[in-house]
Amino acid sequence: MRFRFGTLALISLVAMMLLPGCGMSIHSVDDTTTPASTPTTSSAIVPTPTAQLAGDPGPTTAQAASSPTATIQPATTPTAANTAVPAVTPSPTPRPSTAPPVQRPTVQSQPPAPTPTPVPPTPTPTPTPVPSAPNCADMPVRGFGLLWNSNPAVAQAVGCPLAPETGLSARVQLYQSGVMIWLDTLSPNIDQAPWVLTLIGDSAARYRVPANGPSWEAGSSEPTGAFEWVWNNIYSVQQSIGGALDPWYATDAAIQRFDHGTMLWLKQPPSGDRPMIFVFPDDLLNAATTTYQAYVDQGAQ
Repeated sequence: MRFRFGTLALISLVAMMLLPGCGMSIHSVDDTTTPASTPTTSSAIVPTPTAQLAGDPGPTTAQAASSPTATIQPATTPTAANTAVPAVTPSPTPRPSTAPPVQRPTVQSQPPAPTPTPVPPTPTPTPTPVPSAPNCADMPVRGFGLLWNSNPAVAQAVGCPLAPETGLSARVQLYQSGVMIWLDTLSPNIDQAPWVLTLIGDSAARYRVPANGPSWEAGSSEPTGAFEWVWNNIYSVQQSIGGALDPWYATDAAIQRFDHGTMLWLKQPPSGDRPMIFVFPDDLLNAATTTYQAYVDQGAQ
């Protein structure tokens, strides 16, 4: 009997020890129904060790070490899954009562286009009438005639010939600022005395010199003969023409008088190697001072 009771006691003890490990708990039954959503805490009965009976062998050392002491832990009943969770509805964002104005791009106004200034029409230049050669009874010939016919301005300047072309002797000397030209106008009866022409710049002057004046010295770089007479007697010429640069030289010449002009041809001019024609817009027989223009003789070979 003692053995049976001891055995039952041991089985009861082992069962008590195993019940907490299996998650089993003893709940007190209440007639009042507890809502499912409220967790209920029940007290778990933790077995206490039973006093060892006399004659009942106690638990072995291994059993005592492997059997933990049972503690009372509250068992929490989980909340039911179907517990309703209150839904949080967001508050609507208030809209402004008046819509903000739409920003429109500002259009820059362009200044009015300037009124174009009317351009006056370019006046058509009136063509300058080309002078024509006068209709003369006697026409110039050779170099004078070629220049007179090809250059109407020259023909208008000198007019018609008064006498035929006349050949004569000439002597030329170059100076610092001009030229002196001696013409033997006495022999062909052009005038009653020889002439000395001074060409300084674009001005010309005619001087009547004595036929028996100072002698001509060939090869001299100083004024001699009729040039010396002008040099010593016409102070203005001495001051304006300067000193002689080369000795004088002789050359062939021709002269022709016109209504209001004179043409002089020099075979060897003071400059250049081709014959030249000097045109004076005055009759040198009557005018002592005038102007001149020089042209290359286009008819000379």
